Amino acid sequence: MVEVLEGPLPMAVVDMAGEQRTCSAMYVPEVQVGQYVLVQRVQLAPREPR
Repeated sequence: MVEVLEGPLPMAVVDMAGEQRTCSAMYVPEVQVGQYVLVQRVQLAPREPR
C-alpha cells in the first residue's frame, strides 16, 4: 500500500505492477503504508500521477 486516503470510508492507494489504483480498505481499516494487501476486482480508473 502506498497511501491512506482521508474520508468517510477507509480508502487506500495501492501499487499493482507499477500502476497505482485506489481501492477500498473497508475490511482492513488497520492497514498501514508499506504493508501488502490482497485486492479483488479493482475496477476504478488508474490514479493520475502527482
